[in-house]
Amino acid sequence: MDKNLTFRYDRVGDILYIDLCPPYAEQESEEIGDEIIARFNPESNAIENLEILFFSQRFADKPLFELPILADFKLASQVSKPCLISQLRRGEVAANPDLFTNHDRPF
Repeated sequence: MDKNLTFRYDRVGDILYIDLCPPYAEQESEEIGDEIIARFNPESNAIENLEILFFSQRFADKPLFELPILADFKLASQVSKPCLISQLRRGEVAANPDLFTNHDRPF
């Protein structure tokens, strides 16, 4: 299921943390770019966390900063019920009866 991104900035260490979930010990870590650390889910190999070291210094020389990853952004508030229903039918998300009114339950 899709999760919200959270951003935390450590001013002392000058590190930007981008998280889909809290980091945990079982994650694999790898430097995927210049001082950019990715933490991977040990089962799916999906990126769950990023640590961008020396974050503020990256904008000193140039105004553009790119991450070596692909992203598919969408507003959490704009996930429609028809979209959720089709995902439920395909088994992509777990059923949560509280998401639906009685007349639009897919089951």
